[in-house]
Amino acid sequence: MATCDYGGILVKNGKIFHNDDWSMMTTDLGYQLPDGVDSYAAAGDEKFAVAVWKANLYVIINGKVAHTIWLNQTTANNTDYPRTILAKPPYEKFINIGGSGIDVIVEQIDKSYIVYKWGIEYRDKYHVHFTYSGNVYDIYFGYGVDNNASVYSDLIANDLFDYTETEREVFNSIFGL
Repeated sequence: MATCDYGGILVKNGKIFHNDDWSMMTTDLGYQLPDGVDSYAAAGDEKFAVAVWKANLYVIINGKVAHTIWLNQTTANNTDYPRTILAKPPYEKFINIGGSGIDVIVEQIDKSYIVYKWGIEYRDKYHVHFTYSGNVYDIYFGYGVDNNASVYSDLIANDLFDYTETEREVFNSIFGL
């Protein structure tokens, strides 16, 4: 069973990057993220990094959060959050984000939700792709994502976290199942 409702998988140059099997966070950063940035997966270095948390994406430039991208929000008070970008699912390409010269592609893998009497609960999963410093990065994250193949297999076997057929295909290919 997953240790939490959300998680992330970092794939660097075509290989799953693991820090250890017990950590919910995977990173190749080699340094601590800025204060206030929680993350399930992060990639890059001190000059440029991308970190993900639930349905948020952080672009970090020179150790400071340059942009926070909300992937499942429709409104934001830009006075309170001046560096916040509202993404337009299911796909968006951020060209030269933050003046970094790097393009970051964000796509919603599939739309997944449950309708309750009180409203809709989104259970989306996302894919972020970018190339930086000679490395190709793919980060998969969102509701029900786990970076451990055996935990993922349990989630699928027990039909947990509402994986759609498209999501199953994507994650099966990541883990080689």
